[in-house]
Amino acid sequence: MPVKIGKPKQQCVETGTIHFHLGADTSILQPLPDTDIRKRTKSLLRSHVETSYMYKALKQRSLTSEERLKVANYIWKKEGRAREAVLTKWACEEICSTYSKKARSAIRLDVCTMLWEFLSRILGQKGSYYVSSHLIQACVAAVSGGEGELRSTGIAALRWSKLVLELSPLPPALHKYDLLVALVEAGLKVGVTVIAGTIQSSHDDLVSALTSLLIHYVYLQGTQANPKKVFTSTCSQLLESMLLLRRLLNGKAEEGKDWRQLSSAIDEVILQLFSKEHLPDFTSALEGSEYEATAIGKATVIGEATAIGKATAIGKATVESSDKKRSATSYVKVLLKTLRSMVEAGGERREAVYEASSILFKCFLDQNRKENTLPHSVEFQFLFKLLSFLGHFDVANVARGDGTGDEEQGINKEAVKKLFRVMMTSEEGGVCCGSGLNAVLCCLQVAQEYEVYQAVDDEDHLIRLQALARQLLCSYSNNKGAVLGCVRVLMRLNHKGVEPILPAVWGVLFCQCSVKALEGDLCGLIEDCIHTYAKLKQLRVLVETQLEALRVLVELGVTPPLSPALP
Repeated sequence: MPVKIGKPKQQCVETGTIHFHLGADTSILQPLPDTDIRKRTKSLLRSHVETSYMYKALKQRSLTSEERLKVANYIWKKEGRAREAVLTKWACEEICSTYSKKARSAIRLDVCTMLWEFLSRILGQKGSYYVSSHLIQACVAAVSGGEGELRSTGIAALRWSKLVLELSPLPPALHKYDLLVALVEAGLKVGVTVIAGTIQSSHDDLVSALTSLLIHYVYLQGTQANPKKVFTSTCSQLLESMLLLRRLLNGKAEEGKDWRQLSSAIDEVILQLFSKEHLPDFTSALEGSEYEATAIGKATVIGEATAIGKATAIGKATVESSDKKRSATSYVKVLLKTLRSMVEAGGERREAVYEASSILFKCFLDQNRKENTLPHSVEFQFLFKLLSFLGHFDVANVARGDGTGDEEQGINKEAVKKLFRVMMTSEEGGVCCGSGLNAVLCCLQVAQEYEVYQAVDDEDHLIRLQALARQLLCSYSNNKGAVLGCVRVLMRLNHKGVEPILPAVWGVLFCQCSVKALEGDLCGLIEDCIHTYAKLKQLRVLVETQLEALRVLVELGVTPPLSPALP
């Protein structure tokens, strides 16, 4: 039997399987026999133990972290609100010290998880306490390390953050934009990792926490005085994870209401990228290449003049002014840069951009039509920019005569021959993969829905549409249905956009007309052609495209099995 050390009148706390002897000398803690536990515990609970004494007991160095947690849990279970202040003070300090730079290498995963759960338990039972910036930083550190074995700790910290967001009034620490961005960024990355691994109902808490964070982030965006900073941080820190998470959620819409709410919250954050504060800068971002080249050239010339000793002060001031102008109008390009880097990375990141492209375009159109800020020509330029990401379609500069031949209007026989060969071969070709072509089709359907092209009377845009139609047919074998769907949408937008490629389409139809499994999309395109040209009373032009198709087939030595079943 162990020897008891201490003063005669001492008290004890029962902590489950471990019994600690809390005497006047709090540095001496010993196990006590079970016979004394109940009596001493009741004595302690009946007495008015000073808060400072209990706090010192919880901070005892001779106790392990697990033992201190058991003591804290026991006190909360027995006395609850009466000891809430001292327990939360101890738990917050314990967490902050655990995630300090000095102690981070020795973090105990199980202890950290239990500490976050302990704080969540207090909030979950309608308790409250002061949430400091240091505690939010500790939460960010816990969530940021939520990979592998640390994942459970990160999820526990996210659950705690959701409960904090439900407090009224909201803690001042969560009104600090940089802190919240860091927390949302870390939470999204954990969400992508967890949900990509396996979908389980136990992840509902994680999904709910991420939804609350994004909703609060949208609210906090509107309170910031620097919208450029908000835009830049959203694109550089959050956009990639949001698009990846959105892709994962789209395939799991049946999982429940919380999952759909998270997807809607992501779309709301994306919508804020095109708010009225940012829309005017899209013009310079989409048309900024010429301006930047001019500014850089001007700076170079002035710099040379400075080097030979002419107008040094003026040269320096002009260069600085040019740099400031470029930096002032280039922040919107962070969005385009992020999308481009995701596409170039390939894999899930590229597919995430493909799936989100039509939503990006639709949000852009919704906001611009609501605010009536930009001309419709800029809407078409944004569409071309998205298409360049989706399939590397080079349609942005064809109207300037870049030597590719795409800027030529009308029917080009050699181009028709090339397109015919591509469409008749079963080998994959072109520059756009199957999923990318589906994304292009979705974007063009949005353009048709919003009547983007009808509002534009620009010959350059017509030339770009013709170039796009040719490049789409080059990827015909990659996804025939999507390519023909795109061409049908282009036909409805402006029939002249597809007129140069119609001979190739007719040629394929002539060669396949005897095949029983004639492709429905191809017949649908031809029906659209006949309906459009008949409505415009231009059937002569349609017949000319058919004759040109027959001439090309003769030159290629192809004898089409003509059939009276032709449309």
